[in-house]
Order: sequence, then C-alpha cells, then structure tokens
Amino acid sequence: MGYEEKIKQALEAGNVIIGTKQVMKNIKNGKVEYVLYAQNCPAEIKTDLLRNAKIANVQVEEFNGTGKQLGIFMAKAFPVAVVGVKKSS
Repeated sequence: MGYEEKIKQALEAGNVIIGTKQVMKNIKNGKVEYVLYAQNCPAEIKTDLLRNAKIANVQVEEFNGTGKQLGIFMAKAFPVAVVGVKKSS
C-alpha cells in the first residue's frame, strides 16, 4: 500500500497528526505507526524525525513533493512538513 492509501484511510478514520512538534511528541509516546515528510523538510527536522522513528520502530516515507504540495494533498491551506498516522486502537 502506497502512502496515498495509508493517508486516505487515516484521514477517513480521523487518525492523522499534522505538524512536526505533534508528530515528534506522539512518536516519543509510542502513538504513531507511520510518518510522511515533505521533500523540502528542513535537514535538522528530517534527521531528528528519522532518528526518533528508528528508535520507536516507526515506518517513514518521503512525500514526492514540497511542503506546499503535501499541504494540498492533506486538504490544508498551508504547507505541511510532517504528517503522522496514529496507531489503531
């Protein structure tokens, strides 16, 4: 399953977290199973994200586009650098 399907299902279920701070917090708390980040995500954020995701055994993928395009994909009127999918209860 590609990231389009994963995000679409998560949006329908209301299991999406948007924003670097919220996604990082939820990774550290073990509440995230999947992360998608924009190609132009700042290097420092990307490094932190990948390190924390590896420790927490969270799958991470790079979105094939910019933060602005990821924002459009998420139906938001603003750029989005990082999106997380919450673990199913």
